[in-house]
Amino acid sequence: MALRTWRLRQRWRALRVVLWGALIAGVPTVGVLASCLVSVIPLVVAQAIAPDNDAVGIGAVALGAVAWVVAAATVAMGSLRLAGRIGRVRVRRGTVAVGADGLRWRDLLRARFVSWAEVEAVRVVDEPERVVVLELRDGSTRELGVGEIEELHAAATNALERWQAREAAGEVRGLRLEARGELRGWLDRAKTLLASTSYREESVAPEQLVRVAEDPKAAPEQRIGAALALSRAPEPLRVRVRVASEDTADPALAEALGEAIEGKLRARTAARAIGRETRHS
Repeated sequence: MALRTWRLRQRWRALRVVLWGALIAGVPTVGVLASCLVSVIPLVVAQAIAPDNDAVGIGAVALGAVAWVVAAATVAMGSLRLAGRIGRVRVRRGTVAVGADGLRWRDLLRARFVSWAEVEAVRVVDEPERVVVLELRDGSTRELGVGEIEELHAAATNALERWQAREAAGEVRGLRLEARGELRGWLDRAKTLLASTSYREESVAPEQLVRVAEDPKAAPEQRIGAALALSRAPEPLRVRVRVASEDTADPALAEALGEAIEGKLRARTAARAIGRETRHS
């Protein structure tokens, strides 16, 4: 099933806009102050050197006018940049999604993912504001504020309990990836795993591969390799893998599963998913 998402409350959104505004407005502010100084200095110098010389006075005024034009252009550019920054902040609102393998969310800075293997508990905290708190096994926590706190808490708790109660599908020896350097060979082995008839190769039933591809506890290379091996399997088996892909919160792994079951897995997609053993931040 497709992941359900919730919209995060951006608690620091207003503050970030103010800070960006102050930073961007600093440039035109300095420009205005500098232009004032530049425009005043020629007048003072002209008055001291030639108080009765009209030409010197006109030149000083012209120089001051040029300085003010430069300042106005600087202020206009700064204002446009500030408006663009605020517009992007409005658009880039965060979301959080709960999957069979873990929980992911996107804030204003980047996407993040936490596997259920890393989560000790999920609870709701009311102070200083009501948020869902992920308590991780390393002692750290992650706070997620959404409008539907109880719904997110229930979904995350249920997903964690299902993950904990799930029996692992077991490892397929032929899908082991011993080293990153053998990625190409591993892809070739996975593609031909079901078709292999050699007595030297492990005999793997299609149903076992489906269980591995569906298993959120399985290693990424096991799930991806199983999906790739099933890319030419009967459609009902492939549908089950597609459903598992849609219920995967890890974006890199979900993309790799989706490509693998269609037989279109790119090496860089596989490497990105397999190389992210520790994905929380």
